[in-house]
Amino acid sequence: ADSHYAQLFPSGHVRIDNVIILPFLCEEETAGLMVLANKPGGFNNHDCRIAKVFAEFSSLVLHTKSTMFKLQQKESELRGFLDISPEAIIIYADNRIVYANPSAQELTCLNNSGELVGTSIYSLLPYKHAERVEKRIAAAQKGLKDHIAVRTVDLAGKDCYLECNFAPFVYHGRPASIIVVRDVT
Repeated sequence: ADSHYAQLFPSGHVRIDNVIILPFLCEEETAGLMVLANKPGGFNNHDCRIAKVFAEFSSLVLHTKSTMFKLQQKESELRGFLDISPEAIIIYADNRIVYANPSAQELTCLNNSGELVGTSIYSLLPYKHAERVEKRIAAAQKGLKDHIAVRTVDLAGKDCYLECNFAPFVYHGRPASIIVVRDVT
């Protein structure tokens, strides 16, 4: 109350007799402050330890929120890139298609790429290619890149030749494959 810091407060500010001020840190930067003031009888070491733990926990929450926001931004950027790609791009995880871009929809002659999500990649290929594709997907999920060329018939009944590139990918924390398909007919 009689400190030279008192002059830093605007006139009419409530009198501060005791205070604890702790930073909320996010990526080594101060993102905010926790200010506790005017505890009757003053703050003791136990109060300081509790406040420190709360500030550290709050800093962790801020960091997590910041990281999640950045991840959502990156995912949005990646999805934007995938959506405008002229190549058919499929993300395959847990034995099903979890993402297919508009070019994949066009290649498969479906009304929208959402129709592919949840289906097996093998439903799009002749049975004779299933084993070859299965090996490439398994290899990609183990970190290997590979490619194959297949002759198939699209859903409109037209013969087509496809070049399929397989690469490892992580989808929501799980191993997956990203498959880039180019019609080379």
